[in-house]
Amino acid sequence: MNQSEIKSRQRMLLAERKSIAKLSANAPKENLQINRNKFGYYFYSRYVDVEGKEHRKYIHRKEKELITRLALKRYCHLRDKEIQLELDALESYEKVGQFHGRYSAEDLLYRTPVISELLQPILKPVAYRAKQWVEEGNPSTYREEEKRHSSKGGLKVRSKAEAMIASCLEERGIPFRYEDRIRLQGGSAIPDFTIMNPTTGKKIYWEHLGMMDDMAYYESAIEKLAMYQANGIYLGNNLILTVETLQQPLTYKTIQGMVESIIDC
Repeated sequence: MNQSEIKSRQRMLLAERKSIAKLSANAPKENLQINRNKFGYYFYSRYVDVEGKEHRKYIHRKEKELITRLALKRYCHLRDKEIQLELDALESYEKVGQFHGRYSAEDLLYRTPVISELLQPILKPVAYRAKQWVEEGNPSTYREEEKRHSSKGGLKVRSKAEAMIASCLEERGIPFRYEDRIRLQGGSAIPDFTIMNPTTGKKIYWEHLGMMDDMAYYESAIEKLAMYQANGIYLGNNLILTVETLQQPLTYKTIQGMVESIIDC
């Protein structure tokens, strides 16, 4: 957490504390006591008078307004204590950052270009290698004019489904290449997406079969999958398939599930 993030969080907490103060401004003097047994919950109001004597009174469940006001008072009190603890922790963290200088370790590693290039290969070797791998890609230029759809990151792709896939990968920070030619025994292929697991560095290929109700497309897809299989690219290991037809389009929820499987593999 850098200084800017600390300040932002402090502002959020102080704003929440202000809202809590307004909610509890006209709270009852009593406090809420909640007891529970096998039959359910029981509520009592409690307060201590100026002489130090404690008073307790049973509250019937029908008195919902009173229970609500007392519960709100208790919530505000507990939340205010939590906010204070977090503010104290943030202040201490901020002091540590000031003690060590202007930049945090995170700033040094990710936000100082010259140092970042030196340290990332040592401290984050897979992530650094993945970044280089993406930059060294060899994307296909086949029928560029057909790339009419854009991902959230601005990548031009051929279909709405591919735009959703690319956007989901971008959102999760998963390195990938789009339509990058790969050499295989017996020829070459252009997977829709070639992905690198950000933790392990494992390469995974993602084919989106978007016209499976077209017989010529179907036969071409089967040939491509057979070539993958002959080259050790297997479904469930290093190959992901998504399929759609006009009647059964691909959903973003399905894509999210597939992306999670990449992270876990």
